[in-house]
Amino acid sequence: MLTEYYGWAPWFTDFPHGTKVLDLGFGRGDLLRDLRDRKCDAYGLESDRRLVEKFQAEGFNVCLGRAEELPYEADCFDAVVCSVVVPYTRERRAIAEIARVLKPGGTVNMSFHGIGYALNYLARPGSWKLRFYGLRMLLNTGCYWATRARLPGPLGDTLIQTRRQLRHHYRRYGLKLVREEVKPEGAAFPLFIYHQAKKISRN
Repeated sequence: MLTEYYGWAPWFTDFPHGTKVLDLGFGRGDLLRDLRDRKCDAYGLESDRRLVEKFQAEGFNVCLGRAEELPYEADCFDAVVCSVVVPYTRERRAIAEIARVLKPGGTVNMSFHGIGYALNYLARPGSWKLRFYGLRMLLNTGCYWATRARLPGPLGDTLIQTRRQLRHHYRRYGLKLVREEVKPEGAAFPLFIYHQAKKISRN
């Protein structure tokens, strides 16, 4: 089973056998492998073709795609896991797509960059490249919040999320926040934010 890592919490893959779960942006595959070990019906999506081909060769049910345009029907997954992927997307569209593919009552476990993630880079001594990375993350986020557009090219590769902002997106797209943790615990400016949300059932 998974040990705790800043990109996720151990409860991210805590689903019963047979749960149909999408690992959105599976990367090196830690969550995807754990889901398979738990006997979940695990699916994966990645934007990196080489990773998709690698995991397809290992027998995983994965495909190429982007979070903003998920190639799945509506209401088709019991759960979604998403480890620090939304910061690299058009976040509103990505969260809307996650909500779309979840079944009513389904669960999504997600992690995000907090503002402390950028401030930590900005304060690092000895490396102007790392400090510039933190600065451009802050500038890109400010630009995105103000204009809904990122900075051009590699300057606009990643965003910061806030708990207030995420709750706004959840309400808009029919999700309800049911669990929240931050790392480090008690930090005024968290490095990472962990959320579990449920898709509101249609009555």
